Amino acid sequence: MRRLRIYLGVLLGLMFLQGCDRENDINTLPPSNLRTIVSFNLYRFNNPLNLFSSVYGTIDEANKIITLRFTPGSYPNLDSLRSLWPQIYIAPWATVSPDNLQPVDLRPDTVEFTVTAQSGKKAVYAVVKKFN
Repeated sequence: MRRLRIYLGVLLGLMFLQGCDRENDINTLPPSNLRTIVSFNLYRFNNPLNLFSSVYGTIDEANKIITLRFTPGSYPNLDSLRSLWPQIYIAPWATVSPDNLQPVDLRPDTVEFTVTAQSGKKAVYAVVKKFN
């Protein structure tokens, strides 16, 4: 019985070493194609002079449209939308332009954000505003 345990231990050890022998270098993996915006929000603490309450974006992934719903009293005036700092969460290994927490002029009807995947593929999201 003791020999059987020794043989099984050696066999399992060899199987473990064989499995670790494979090349698992992250640099050999193909570049990621993920290019999505996961979350787009305007937080009051990032925009203390321009917003009275936070505004949360609703993302329509199929049409690549982000809708920001501004309620009455959430912003002082339309000119305060000139320099807002959105907090944007994107897919891993992707980049977004304009960048996260950079001032953006949201006064135009539509503002575009481009997400670039690690592979170079791009997705363009349109940010639109609704005033309730």
